[in-house]
Amino acid sequence: MTNPTVRTARYSARHPWRALIGWILLVALCLAAEGGLQLRPLERIVVQAAPGTGPFDRAEADAAARDVVARMRRLPEALSVADPVADARPPRRL
Repeated sequence: MTNPTVRTARYSARHPWRALIGWILLVALCLAAEGGLQLRPLERIVVQAAPGTGPFDRAEADAAARDVVARMRRLPEALSVADPVADARPPRRL
């Protein structure tokens, strides 16, 4: 029993056009299969206080997050929109 690599090389040497066409078909098949495996774009939005506007207002940030979620859900391009998640860290003082 010979090594599969040696058998493939021997076949390619004996049938060069078949091997070439086989490789071209393999590459075309891989490119065609890759077309359906595209990752969907992901958007993450961070709500924070603008510089120089004073302390972080949690209620205002929650309202802004709800507004963004509502607007995103109305977009026909958006397949799904998750609920907002608050950061686990306490707000920093500027």
